[in-house]
Amino acid sequence: MKYSARITLEQTTVITDDDVETYNIWHQYFTEEQLVQELEEAGFSIEHCYEDVKGREQSLNSKTIAVIARRELE
Repeated sequence: MKYSARITLEQTTVITDDDVETYNIWHQYFTEEQLVQELEEAGFSIEHCYEDVKGREQSLNSKTIAVIARRELE
């Protein structure tokens, strides 16, 4: 299922002999700017943004993002 605001729902139903369980897994997709804003509003400072966890520099075609962020403990 697809919803507005870059949110999708992955819904899985597990059926066993004794039970039926449905699991909703929500995914929210962020641009770099949106993710940085969310982190800064939560008190984090951004060290660097990368294309992936290997530390590759971002490109326009990147589908992933890895962020190094810090927050001082109070």
